[in-house]
Amino acid sequence: MIKKTILLFAILFAITSCKDEQPKKAEVKPQNTTSVEKKEAPKKLVLELDVEMTQPEDLVLFSNEIFLNNGQFMNLRVIQKINSNETSKHVVFEFPENVKPDFNLALSLGNTKEKEVKLSNIKFSYGDKNINVTQDEMNKYLTFNRFTSYNKDTNIITTKKVGGKLNPVVFLKKDQLLKLIK
Repeated sequence: MIKKTILLFAILFAITSCKDEQPKKAEVKPQNTTSVEKKEAPKKLVLELDVEMTQPEDLVLFSNEIFLNNGQFMNLRVIQKINSNETSKHVVFEFPENVKPDFNLALSLGNTKEKEVKLSNIKFSYGDKNINVTQDEMNKYLTFNRFTSYNKDTNIITTKKVGGKLNPVVFLKKDQLLKLIK
């Protein structure tokens, strides 16, 4: 046992002490390069927006039944925490790279308290494509479910209970989603 241990240490010592270190050659880069490579933006879905709400709650960007390359489907949720002392915040949601929602894309406004929510400076992007939603164009790009009431004059979304339940969600319209990810 002792002989094996000594032999092992001798082998390790021989290996580590006999490194053949050669000086590294300096890399030569061509001086005159005339072509400029255009970097493509990462294929990542990003949603940026400013939000104001009367009752702070976490926001959830989600998409259901995302088709993956391996033939499987997944539901994806990205949560932005809103602290209890924050009534307005700039939030950024990011999906993993190369994951694109082809069925739906929605923003949950929280389901514990009724509140008023104002969304502004909304920007969806995927790779090099962008959709900027102005407050005047909310109805063109977004749809609201039955737990919400949208006032286009004030741009305020009021959440409401229906049948004792609260689940206010804002969806990016399907045709706009397809323009973004294609």
